[in-house]
Amino acid sequence: MNKKQKIIIDGILFVPYNYPKESALEKAVIEHADHIFGRRAFFLPKKRLLTHSGTLSIPDGFVLDFGKQCWHVVEAELSSHDPYKHILPQLTKFYNSLQGRPRMRQELVDIFYDYFRQNPLENARLREILGDNEIFRTIRDIVIHSEPKIVIIVDDVTAQLREAMIAMPQQPQILRFETYIRADIMDPRIHLHLFDSLADEGGAVYEKTATPYPEKISESDLARLAKENRYLDKVLKYFNKKVDEDCETTTQWFFYKYILQTLLEVGGQAKRSKIIEIVFQKTQPFLRKGDYEAIPSGAIRWSNRVAWAGLDLSLAGCIEIGHGIWRITPLGEKVYEVKSAERF
Repeated sequence: MNKKQKIIIDGILFVPYNYPKESALEKAVIEHADHIFGRRAFFLPKKRLLTHSGTLSIPDGFVLDFGKQCWHVVEAELSSHDPYKHILPQLTKFYNSLQGRPRMRQELVDIFYDYFRQNPLENARLREILGDNEIFRTIRDIVIHSEPKIVIIVDDVTAQLREAMIAMPQQPQILRFETYIRADIMDPRIHLHLFDSLADEGGAVYEKTATPYPEKISESDLARLAKENRYLDKVLKYFNKKVDEDCETTTQWFFYKYILQTLLEVGGQAKRSKIIEIVFQKTQPFLRKGDYEAIPSGAIRWSNRVAWAGLDLSLAGCIEIGHGIWRITPLGEKVYEVKSAERF
């Protein structure tokens, strides 16, 4: 990035922002992974890799692109890091860890498959992309039968960085990710990003999709719509149902009401992680001991059930889910209005 470069939007001056540490850049990259890699790509968390000699390396993440049928090893780096002493050695380890290492690749296949098995919303999104294709087989075909592309995302693409990358056996894809903040207040919470993208499509992180339900819904519509959608029928049936006192855990339908309530309180839409955080605060007094236990997949039971409840609401037409954003629909607003007014 040219440090003298500035941006003016509607008369407001934005100046370059220097990330205080690499983890802050990494967080921003993960947050905008849909824009960087595309809507058919999934950003998966860190996993350690070992070279033939046992040298450890940990990339910032992996991307599985089911649209282009390819995968990436991703590393976010600050331009202040020495390309020869810091960046090049890391990328070389990533490359060596996956060359001629069928066992390492098979381990990654299993880890990637477990990720989707443990995350019901991501699983549902992937099934929309793949259709009837088997998830495990598709992941295996991509990881085993194609070479990974190393992608380095950096806040400034310098001449020294490009020069250092020439030494790599496989040329990495270098993407810039620049951040600017308002010059008058210098608050990083108010910012804009300018970055390179591998995505073929444009559009916002959240894009409203067509809904089969009318914008205005009456109470009489709910019963009719419930006959056509078993998930909506389930939401209406269990919306106000209390969890039996002798149950060791809560059930996923217990969270229907709190998810819709939270979405209304935050203005209609928010990030999935934010919704789950607020729902936890609302329901914590009612959670049972078993809700805090880890399930076989490793996830905590209550958060897993909130995710499944969100999927139920999505299939019922009460919320729309897109790229990490949950948004309440007119149907969801009506369901909450009618059911929360009932006495139980």
